[in-house]
Amino acid sequence: MRLRTFRARELFSFDRLDLEDLPGGTLTVVGPNGAGKTNIVRLLAIIGTAIDRAATYSQEAYSSLVRHAASRRFGAPTASGSMVSLGLALTEDWERELMVRFVRAAIFAQLMQGQPTNTDPAPLAAWLHDHVDASKLSPLAAGRIVVDLVDPSAGSWSIGYEFVANGEAFQWTLEGGPSPGAIARAADPGVGVPTYSLDQGWELDSKRVPKRPFELAQLLPKPGEARALSLQGSSLPAAELMREFAQAAAVPVAETQNRAYSFACVLRVVLSRALILLSDLREPPRSTYPMSEVRGPSLGDASQIPLRLFRDKNGDPDGRARFARVQRLFTQLTGATFDVVLAGSGNPPSDESGPSLIISPVVTREGHDLPVEFAGAGIWEALLLSDSLSQPRGCAIVLDEPARNLHPTLQRKLLSEIRGASAQVVLITHSPYLVSTQDDIMRVDRPQGVTVLRRLGLHPGAAGAVRKALGESADARALLFARAVVLVEGGTELGALPVWWTTSPTSEQTGAPDALNVAIFSVDGDRNFGVFVHLLRSLGIPWAIVCDGKAFRFGTGNGRQIFEQILTAGVEDVELASLVQASAARQSTFEELRAMGSRVGVFTLAADWDDGESFEAFLDRVAPGKLAEAGQAVGASKPRKGTYVAEAMVCPKEVDGLYWEILQRLGVTS
Repeated sequence: MRLRTFRARELFSFDRLDLEDLPGGTLTVVGPNGAGKTNIVRLLAIIGTAIDRAATYSQEAYSSLVRHAASRRFGAPTASGSMVSLGLALTEDWERELMVRFVRAAIFAQLMQGQPTNTDPAPLAAWLHDHVDASKLSPLAAGRIVVDLVDPSAGSWSIGYEFVANGEAFQWTLEGGPSPGAIARAADPGVGVPTYSLDQGWELDSKRVPKRPFELAQLLPKPGEARALSLQGSSLPAAELMREFAQAAAVPVAETQNRAYSFACVLRVVLSRALILLSDLREPPRSTYPMSEVRGPSLGDASQIPLRLFRDKNGDPDGRARFARVQRLFTQLTGATFDVVLAGSGNPPSDESGPSLIISPVVTREGHDLPVEFAGAGIWEALLLSDSLSQPRGCAIVLDEPARNLHPTLQRKLLSEIRGASAQVVLITHSPYLVSTQDDIMRVDRPQGVTVLRRLGLHPGAAGAVRKALGESADARALLFARAVVLVEGGTELGALPVWWTTSPTSEQTGAPDALNVAIFSVDGDRNFGVFVHLLRSLGIPWAIVCDGKAFRFGTGNGRQIFEQILTAGVEDVELASLVQASAARQSTFEELRAMGSRVGVFTLAADWDDGESFEAFLDRVAPGKLAEAGQAVGASKPRKGTYVAEAMVCPKEVDGLYWEILQRLGVTS
């Protein structure tokens, strides 16, 4: 399976979520706390719960969907509907084979419906085997699951699967709506469209075998109609096609005799095997599993991992090979080893029936065995990650804060494994050690109480420099998680300004930079602002610049003038662009340029643009002799000297005023 698109409307903190063209490798999701990153996982969980409900009629899944009606975004307009959809493609042979077996069985059941029990099913089964294959059904293998909140007050949802065939969009109702199991054109209204059985319009011989070769169009309705296509129970005992579907879907054959299945059953098996959700809210490992779960498809939640590992260890050669990969990766991450043991049998939970197995992962470290739940949060997390990243090609893995319990060295190892995984990965993280400049990066923010997403899109001329800057510094990658960023020219500013701003009068009113999640970052020289402005603008991160006076001077060459840098970085400001173009013809004063700079986010403490008007010169004015004293006390380090000076005196009024102006510019005054 490959995830292709992900959309939502008016759910959780999203008024609108549109993720198109999801990468086949790794998508890294970054952003500040509280922005709504984990809500992406919650939206995917609604998809899984909805498909579980449509496939199994589970009362637990129904109750969960009713509760999720409360996830409608607070403040959403009454006229705006709430929905979530997941576009996917069935890419693996087993997924397409499951789809084919379902359609064959559904056609068989409907064409044989009402026939005498002594009717020979073999001719129709042979025709279906010969004519219905993955190539004929290929439009069904690429579509999107759509879950609509129909009535928030009642907690009712409709669940469907949309696909395109012959250039037209169709919707297959899976749950809710007037005709569950019906396929209708997306352009037709959902209410009042008559639904016809599958065999209407088919020419059949005396043995119920179609006279014409199969085409997908035979399953699709005419305009203004709907066509039913679901697997209804057959009165023919253990018909061959029913057995084939039951085997692929891991359901008891007997169940196919007395209940109906929709295409949701196919999607449920695919999602349970190919979509792994590792949430930030880590579930502790389960140890007791009813035999119904041991035999059936395991779900992709973390608590089921011991069961999946047990199956792999005792399964076919592919499963055993995967179990060995999990063991190797676990050892690489932790230095320990693990095994999965059958600890015995036990009584099932009160709401289950039948026997159960007790399955326990056991960790061995320094000669001692310990059940994984007692080995520490980091060990359990390492096992979860080892299992997830050992999934085969065709899986999609969503990792929410995987580095929560791992130290930086392990995080670097983990990033290497993530990038080497054969599966599609969505990595949600707060760690700069898990951000690779080679991956697709998306930032989540919540500036006005509504979550918005921005994908890193770099101009080709700047992409190399930006990715180089990010790759060389974890501090630079940490900017991706800030609420806003102040770029400074050098280390002295980096040492002094945070100390002064934290103790300033403005800080007492609005908060210190750390409390506001405003990052202060040195670009290391007056030529380097443009690279970081380009990065921050691309991801929608508010920014401001503090530079020396000489950065305002034109005619220094190499794009060094500060306005030239930010215009090259993509800042769009007509007045600024006109000023820059006119500066060659007339000599603007420093005061004019400084005023323009304040308007566009460029600030300075300098009084002129002479080379002597540096930040260090400002320190000498407000604290004579302190910078030299700092050199003797802390050495040559510029950040240490800046900190030393700032800690030795109260925040100057000019610095306090600068902090206030910058916070106004950034829009984070509270």
